[in-house]
Amino acid sequence: MNGFDQTFVDRFIIRERIEAYIDALNHRDWVKFEDFWTEDMVWSTSDPINSYVSGRSEMVSRMKNKQETNFDYIFQMGHAIVVHDLTEKTARARHTLHIISDKFTAIGVYYDMLVKEADGKWRFKRRDYRITYYDESPLPGKAFRRLPDPAYGQLPQYP
Repeated sequence: MNGFDQTFVDRFIIRERIEAYIDALNHRDWVKFEDFWTEDMVWSTSDPINSYVSGRSEMVSRMKNKQETNFDYIFQMGHAIVVHDLTEKTARARHTLHIISDKFTAIGVYYDMLVKEADGKWRFKRRDYRITYYDESPLPGKAFRRLPDPAYGQLPQYP
């Protein structure tokens, strides 16, 4: 593979998938969002949200409904991605996720199980978000941009 170890390439691809997942959520790109999940996926969060979803179609439906009806503003930022226990077809990963919205702020750690499916794409089979900090206080600042930006795929625009 052009001198690159497949393990290195898979680690890079998994990191990129995690970052692209966050970007798809931030832009409410539900077509892209759906492609991150296995059909039999499971997603959960800890206290104080305590949410559980199983099945790709249910996940897409729930997130789309929640983000488009419950929030004027929500933005997620992932940090410190670590990929471990990597095999040819499975991997585990974790990263810190900071969520800021018009309703709450949360910081926690995602614990993921990914699988490489028959089409060669790494997808989430299991995601567990363990919340460390949660606050429902009003944001001290003002949001100036509302997502999604329908033209985000064409940015930046050149003169």
